[in-house]
Amino acid sequence: MWCRAKLEGGTPPSNTMNIQSVTIVLLLIASALSGCVTSSESESESELAGTSWMIIADMDYGDDYLVYYCSNDGEEYAQAMGGILCPEGPGNVPTCPDGQPCVCIDVDDSCTDGDDDWGYESKAGFYQEMVAIREFRADGIIEDFLLPNADGCPMGTIPYSNDESLCTIDPEMELLFGDLGATTWEIDDSGYLVMSNYMTMSEEDYGMEMDETMCNMIADIYEEMTHYSIVFEINWIDEDTACEMITETKMKVILGDGNIVYYLVHPVVEGQLMAMTCGVGIEWTGQDELKESEISEFETLLSECPAPIPYDAVVWECDLQVRLDSLADFSQQSFNDSVSESPDYPEWCGTVIPQNIALDDSEDNLPPSDEMYGLHYGDGVWARNATHWMDSWISQQECNEELGGEWDENYGMCAVPIDCPFEADSQLIYTECSMWSWTMYQWSGDYLYTGMPSDGWM
Repeated sequence: MWCRAKLEGGTPPSNTMNIQSVTIVLLLIASALSGCVTSSESESESELAGTSWMIIADMDYGDDYLVYYCSNDGEEYAQAMGGILCPEGPGNVPTCPDGQPCVCIDVDDSCTDGDDDWGYESKAGFYQEMVAIREFRADGIIEDFLLPNADGCPMGTIPYSNDESLCTIDPEMELLFGDLGATTWEIDDSGYLVMSNYMTMSEEDYGMEMDETMCNMIADIYEEMTHYSIVFEINWIDEDTACEMITETKMKVILGDGNIVYYLVHPVVEGQLMAMTCGVGIEWTGQDELKESEISEFETLLSECPAPIPYDAVVWECDLQVRLDSLADFSQQSFNDSVSESPDYPEWCGTVIPQNIALDDSEDNLPPSDEMYGLHYGDGVWARNATHWMDSWISQQECNEELGGEWDENYGMCAVPIDCPFEADSQLIYTECSMWSWTMYQWSGDYLYTGMPSDGWM
């Protein structure tokens, strides 16, 4: 099945979380680079192919630039967090590497209960821990690496066999995350850079029951979490008794002189924590630590990441409708198969609706008035054209006796007349007698994208 979904993680990570651990997670879930780089697909690919970057993700880590130093919660835990066991022991404020008393960065905001975590403020150390190395190989594969710290490769990584100055994901991590597969990149027909990742989840990988029911539950979870720039395909594979997940993400990319900025095609609402909504990078030429000038460049590049949209802003919420006559049947699978071949969501999906919108003098670009376009909403099919709407839940008796409609034998649904006139230009539809007065739209052959105000009243 196909479901469009976003990677969402609830709340931003606290400063107590080791930044390199966050970076490892980003690599494991294949945070997606993508975007339109130049006007030519071949030029885009040639500019990226074979390049390597020091990458930093734009995430809400806070403004204190805190670096993890030590813990009183055991040596094993401290090392796993990228630090050491506090030399001074519990009940004492340790002295950090900058010669100053450490700052309490424990997750419970208390450093008096014996499991204390301590750190210190260091902009250079903070950025050094955030950085990852990403290579766009000429064969379409993306490879990700971390830089070692003073104690060697961070937890979850091992020295890279071809270059031991880099750290790569430990194959044993697949025991926790399943078969991580390869991450690939390409430029699509819309000029976006698409990064795709494949992974499988089996009972053997997770040590828990994994069957088709569980796989469908995972699919349902992602189906409820939508974002227009990220697509998940989740399938159950009988012969492998495994659930496979294919992730495809699209972003815009700006290539500068020795630097890169990339971000999701569609906006993100504040409070959504995704794998990587925006990232920035400088060309990697083998350096193993950041200079002050490079830190300043990162700060400048991060300021170019789009700001998230306020959570209470009114935005265009988009649906994708399919021409009914193009479908083999009206099953969920038939709709899903068609959606998998659809163009990208318009870039205005998820954007803030401007004040005082109005129709202009342009001609409408609506489908032919008699063509039915609709969607499968899980329990049935809804569709409409310029003069009628349909819903498969309506029985033939209800159609004739209660709604004043006519039974359409071709579609096997009730066609109910639309008694509310509308006006349209090339992008907007205005319906005066509807609670949803304004609709944004884009028609492309068998597909009709419509956007409604998120507050339902505009």
